[in-house]
Amino acid sequence: MGSVLYIQWSTSQKILSEFGGNLVVRNLEIIAEGIKGHLDPVSQQVEYLARLFETGLYSTNDVNRVDDLLRGSVAASPHIGAVIVLDRNLRAVRIRRDASSNQYQITHPDLSGNKQFNVVLAEARTRKGGYWGKLHYNPEINTTFFNYRRPLYKNDKFIGVVTAAV
Repeated sequence: MGSVLYIQWSTSQKILSEFGGNLVVRNLEIIAEGIKGHLDPVSQQVEYLARLFETGLYSTNDVNRVDDLLRGSVAASPHIGAVIVLDRNLRAVRIRRDASSNQYQITHPDLSGNKQFNVVLAEARTRKGGYWGKLHYNPEINTTFFNYRRPLYKNDKFIGVVTAAV
């Protein structure tokens, strides 16, 4: 009788363990797909923007056209909280979505004195393709961002970087 109970308990434990493991794996797959569904559109949008600069359709020097481009780009990508186009001298066109009002703010900061952006630009110069950067904390708005960065090259010459924050 004891051995029958042991076999039944042992079999039940294996079944529950396997079922529970499969359930955990499935839940993790669902979470991973949700994250991927949130991040893939961001990287795709940045890659699209990069192609516009690299083909010469847009110039990092034409801030009025870049303003319009970024307005349309962010409006079409609600996952994106901010986009920055930096030229190689750290002059930027930056659009941010205000979390409370959901309105956009465009600025043209000179980030040459900003240590974090000097690091971003230096790292981008060493890359040939897009990549996810380290988490970035912005103390101005007390928020941490995950960002996708794409170095810009025109005729094999580094011209800047596009980055989008999620």
